[in-house]
Amino acid sequence: MFEILTIICAIFVWIAYHKLFSVFYFDLGRGLIKEFIISLFGGAVIAYLIMNFWFIAIPIIIFIVYRMLKK
Repeated sequence: MFEILTIICAIFVWIAYHKLFSVFYFDLGRGLIKEFIISLFGGAVIAYLIMNFWFIAIPIIIFIVYRMLKK
């Protein structure tokens, strides 16, 4: 369950990163690998918080998604 949630959260981290910042790749391979690793790490942290502190994490995630969709 944790692995699936980590992958889902990593995808949302990647989407949020690209919504917040304009990304230019000077070295495509290195840039994509860095983004992949950082997204997986961020996704794992968020998945851990969701699984252990769901009563705090869920309202925060709903608020963040709502704010991102309004942009």
